[in-house]
Amino acid sequence: MIHTVKIDESTMNGKKLMREVRRYKKGVSIENSFVIPEGYMTSEEFRRQVKEGIKSRLQANGYL
Repeated sequence: MIHTVKIDESTMNGKKLMREVRRYKKGVSIENSFVIPEGYMTSEEFRRQVKEGIKSRLQANGYL
C-alpha cells in the first residue's frame, strides 16, 4: 500500500519527521512537488541546456 503524505518542513514537527523518514533507504521515496517560479529552471533543464550549448560551440569551432 502506498500513502501520500504532505509534510510542512517549516515547522518543528515537519523537520523532525523528515529527518526520521530520510533515515530509511528501502521502501520510502520522497518526492518534492513544488511550483518552479517563473524565470527559474530545474537542475535537469539547466544541465540539458549546458550540454547543448557546449556541443554547439564545439561543433561551431570544428572540434566535433
